[in-house]
Amino acid sequence: MYDWAEFRHFRYLLKILEKGGFRAAAEELYTSQPNLTVQARQFQDHATIRLFRRLKNGQIRPTETGIALRGDGFFDWDEGVNKTFAITERARLIVRWDMFNITNSVRFDPQSISSTLDNPQSFGQATALLTNYRLAQFAGRIEF
Repeated sequence: MYDWAEFRHFRYLLKILEKGGFRAAAEELYTSQPNLTVQARQFQDHATIRLFRRLKNGQIRPTETGIALRGDGFFDWDEGVNKTFAITERARLIVRWDMFNITNSVRFDPQSISSTLDNPQSFGQATALLTNYRLAQFAGRIEF
């Protein structure tokens, strides 16, 4: 993998494509919209690809490459909750719990499906997935 490509870039780009815009994606990813825009532009410039194009009304539409990145039948449901507790007048504790792929949906990689008849026992077996397993994150942050 290239040193400029990180997992978060792919996560950001997929969320932009899923939500159809930067603002909705930024809210869901708990980041700022300008940060998300910069990250997406840097990744696309380094990779010399365009994953989406902006329409005049501000919405975005995926390009052919963007559709290929997202894939057909993409289904993912992420959710997060957070709570802020006042500790003192100036300090507060923020507790956050995020769940990714809540439904634990499985999507097999079509490239990994065995289609040769050399070994009948392995015919039709998928050996790789395109989705991640269910993931939960718990975080706490103190602000002062």
